[in-house]
Amino acid sequence: MAAPIKILLRVASVLLYPFLTVLLADSLGVAVLVPLYLPALINLFMLVIFSRSLFSGRTMIEEFAVRIHSRGVKGRVTLSQERIEYCRRVTLAWCGLFLINGIFSFLLAFIGELRWWSLHTGVLSYVLMGMLFLGEYLWRRYRFEDNEGIFIEKEAA
Repeated sequence: MAAPIKILLRVASVLLYPFLTVLLADSLGVAVLVPLYLPALINLFMLVIFSRSLFSGRTMIEEFAVRIHSRGVKGRVTLSQERIEYCRRVTLAWCGLFLINGIFSFLLAFIGELRWWSLHTGVLSYVLMGMLFLGEYLWRRYRFEDNEGIFIEKEAA
């Protein structure tokens, strides 16, 4: 099966889960509560995706790095062992964020503190993600200053 079709099927299946969850909740008469748990479910989904990549070939962050920096490059794009380990640690950091964020989202929805749930899911979670993203980027630029934070070694074909 062609790569674009596989990607399309994956995206469709990801979009199908929340839809089926809402249908099931509606049939059980608890549809009003479902939106409160969606941020927790999304964080759980992201945690599963990122953590699975730790046990199979490339980690999610390594995959992002190779795909982003291989655009327009002839030949193979590879990472040094040091940079592969760095990507593994960054993937672990994102797993930690998704775990903590998911737990807080779930607990706030479960307790029913709508004011705190709204603040967390609408503001704080995005601030935390932005801080992780920016902090990692700045650390990477400092750590791999030999090529200004772009940690890909491009090999000739």
